[in-house]
Amino acid sequence: MGHPEKIADWAYRSTHVMTDAAKALVKAFYDGGPDWSYFTGCSTGGHQGLSEAQRYPGDYDGILAGDHGANRTLLHASFLWTYAAARKDQASTIPSSKLPVIHDAVLAACDLLDGVKDGFLTDPRRCRFDPAKLLCKGGDGPNCLTAPQVDAVKKIYDGMRNPRTKEITYPGWSRGSEVTRGGIWADMALTEPPFEDLFRYWIFEDPKWDWRSFDFDHDMEKTNLKIGAVANALNPDLSTFQARGGKIIMYHGFDDTRVAPADSVNYYERAVAAIGGGKSAKSSAGRQDGGKATQDLIRLFMVPGMAHCSGGPGPTTFDALTSLEEWVEHGVSPQRIIGSHLADGTVTLTRPLCPYPEEAVYLGRGSTNEAASFVCRVVK
Repeated sequence: MGHPEKIADWAYRSTHVMTDAAKALVKAFYDGGPDWSYFTGCSTGGHQGLSEAQRYPGDYDGILAGDHGANRTLLHASFLWTYAAARKDQASTIPSSKLPVIHDAVLAACDLLDGVKDGFLTDPRRCRFDPAKLLCKGGDGPNCLTAPQVDAVKKIYDGMRNPRTKEITYPGWSRGSEVTRGGIWADMALTEPPFEDLFRYWIFEDPKWDWRSFDFDHDMEKTNLKIGAVANALNPDLSTFQARGGKIIMYHGFDDTRVAPADSVNYYERAVAAIGGGKSAKSSAGRQDGGKATQDLIRLFMVPGMAHCSGGPGPTTFDALTSLEEWVEHGVSPQRIIGSHLADGTVTLTRPLCPYPEEAVYLGRGSTNEAASFVCRVVK
């Protein structure tokens, strides 16, 4: 509190200084600089990677940015929103024992939308499950939701809204993520919202600040004006990084409940528009992928069934860094990355991770646990 230079250090400057120092050490020890420089990180690390591409495009040749928290101010406000949705009063509170009930109902409604019953959703955005389906017929019970609980779940799915304009200002959490460990659903057991100190110390500079007083219209505007330009990394103009031949691979777990998966899609689409390819442009392969300019710079891989940076029921173990190296050093762009699901160290499922907007589509033959039975394709 009261040290804005430390906020800048945390937000972006320290990563750049670290990079310069590392390159100096390499040059001193090896009598020459590195041939290639790569950044890899997830969550705040993904935030740092995108910040490097935007602010210091000469630092790295390739950047691997996962589950990025680059929309920092709105992300932290969304924790307040979600917590408040389930803490408006005692009646709105969702017991942890009911989370599997909601999750099972989501899977029953939507697991087969992709033609494969596998315990996770390939693209949760296509799932239209209405939590009102679980409304208790009589009094409260262990396998149903009361009306206030239904309202709370709807708010969590829908995302954060400006109370004045009613617009969604930060995406909600995916259907199918209800039992994700370490996420916003599990944090309902906390007595205060997670990460509220950003507002207490950085914005209001009051150790006694009460999160219940936050105004999602005026206070959100104040937050963005005060630290948005420093704390966020949302500039979609990556032209300088691209001119140097830089490449970015983004990835995001669809079951992430720390950073909304749709926020990575939103940033990717803004970058596509800034590059000028246009979301409807088609490559020579016929994909609606933003055009050649986009494909020469950035790819996004959405990971079905992955929680925040790792874990979950989907193909959550994969090597994107090797794909990035092949792209940067040899010009071999990643058409797909094979993901695996491991149980006690044993691979139980493999599945291709596809460059957005493509997704893994079952061919209708072969084992649904084998990547060879799937093809990457745009699903309309």
